[in-house]
Amino acid sequence: MTNGKPPSTSDSPATHISVPVTLGDAGRAVLLKHWQRALRHEAGARTGEDIEDVHRMRVATRRLRSAFRFFGAYVGLLHQDEIIAGLRVLAQRLGAVRDLDVLIARLDQEADADSPDRATIDAIVAALDGDRTRTRADLVAFLDGRAMATLRAQVADGFTQPASRSPANRDRPVHEAGPRLLARRAARALAGEADLLAPTSDELHDLRIRCKRLRYAAEFLLPYTQGKRLKQLIRLATALQDVLGELHDGDVMLDTLRSLVESASQQNGVSLPGIESAAVIRLLARQSDRRDALLLQFRSLWREFAGGRRQWRRKRLGQWFIGPTDGLAGHVSRAEAVVPGN
Repeated sequence: MTNGKPPSTSDSPATHISVPVTLGDAGRAVLLKHWQRALRHEAGARTGEDIEDVHRMRVATRRLRSAFRFFGAYVGLLHQDEIIAGLRVLAQRLGAVRDLDVLIARLDQEADADSPDRATIDAIVAALDGDRTRTRADLVAFLDGRAMATLRAQVADGFTQPASRSPANRDRPVHEAGPRLLARRAARALAGEADLLAPTSDELHDLRIRCKRLRYAAEFLLPYTQGKRLKQLIRLATALQDVLGELHDGDVMLDTLRSLVESASQQNGVSLPGIESAAVIRLLARQSDRRDALLLQFRSLWREFAGGRRQWRRKRLGQWFIGPTDGLAGHVSRAEAVVPGN
């Protein structure tokens, strides 16, 4: 911080410092930020009054896990492996609720008052809402349980107690190592491009994960760059992640609807009470049309992203980072990377 104020995040260097920010300090600051953000949404995730609380807690948990993948070798927190394992379980519990939230919301959008399929949609939503109630109860039980209490204690220890062994590369400057780490993420996002001519749902989902990790890595490092060009990468990765997320959510809905049709056919046309097979088939057709439109949107974004591949290479990325002789638009001190209390 400078004169008690947060570091500037403008596109041009604002604060000259003589000591470069290390990967270890940058990583600790990112981890602390998203852990605290996850906890801020815990109360809302428990009640379900606003479905966005589960979403935001899940996103914060995702960013934590991504930060450990990106910075883990340079941070070396006490209990680090155990924390990562605990976050994986927390993400699974949150994801189970969020997936049902999204599916129910998508179905609700289909339920126009005058739609002939309204009764069928309402019946499907009622069945899914029961599943969501049980899934949320599982989430609350986890949040109240021993595993979550252990995770909280381990995170507090990790930020306040010294690690048993300091990582060898902890003190590597961000401006030196950042370009290589980010270029590696970009290369992974671009991998498998030949498989995208007629991609399967699994291939698109895998690409979504790679784009998400690239976006998060770029956002983690944004304060240590000149900003403008890296924001272009973040914009493209975010747009790809969003459209791929829409495709994934639609595929989940398609799978759910298909299972209802198959269930009805196996029972000689008898399905769940209130659910008509003809209405489900109409829903399937509309979702398939939306999927085709989203694929066109994805291919347009992908051409733009892949067309800039030369910008995402290490040498070019290195020109965007700010070293100690250039000044720094935003930086983290060792003191700011330590959590007070828990």
